[in-house]
Amino acid sequence: MGVREHDEVSHATWRRAIAGTVGVVALLLGACSGDDGDETTGDEDDIEGVTPASDAQASADDVEAVTGYVEDLLAGYEEAVNAILVDQQATLDETSPEVEAYRAVFEPDSEAVAEALQGWQANANAGVRYRPTDPDETGVRTWLAGELEVVSENEVTFPTCDEQHMETLQGDRVVETIEITGMAGEGVAVRVGGRWYLRDLELLPDAPPCGDDGDTDSDDSDDNDDNDDGNSNGGTSSDQTEGP
Repeated sequence: MGVREHDEVSHATWRRAIAGTVGVVALLLGACSGDDGDETTGDEDDIEGVTPASDAQASADDVEAVTGYVEDLLAGYEEAVNAILVDQQATLDETSPEVEAYRAVFEPDSEAVAEALQGWQANANAGVRYRPTDPDETGVRTWLAGELEVVSENEVTFPTCDEQHMETLQGDRVVETIEITGMAGEGVAVRVGGRWYLRDLELLPDAPPCGDDGDTDSDDSDDNDDNDDGNSNGGTSSDQTEGP
């Protein structure tokens, strides 16, 4: 049984789904959407088939309000992902509550959602599933780790922080343990039809580890240097002192 630590993650564009195939367990979060040049810039009134909502949410001119929307989207993302990971059979029915909850936090017709579902459906067919290493905790956590950057009134980017504590099972056999703490990332949210959605989430394994307040552990190490008799690692845990 293998253990995937923070410093063993080597690919920079993984997040949206955790997927595996028979004999090979991998993290599959898809490439960044928008590389084909067809993505919108959040001008929702110009998107075919999208009608602005009567209960339109504030534009990015109100950063405080949009910060709350993004936090809600990430909470919905986290809840939906955890529900699917423990029962990936649910993805075989794309009208299931689990799939609908995941789809609801992403922009309409999201390629990211389609890619994630393909990975999860492959898992379901291969008998691969996940469970938290601690039954009292969720396997995946994702939270806003800093301030939004306004791209336009209908688009923002933002830093995130992730933790993953899971066992990968094939049938009833544990084939891998995933322990990732303080993985920095970034996301994009867009306003479509007067409402905010996630467009993209990406982990950044080469970035310094993040913490609950969005600060990197390197900041904590600097604070501890004066009291650590020259020990540059201070009190930082071993799985975060080394870069990926």
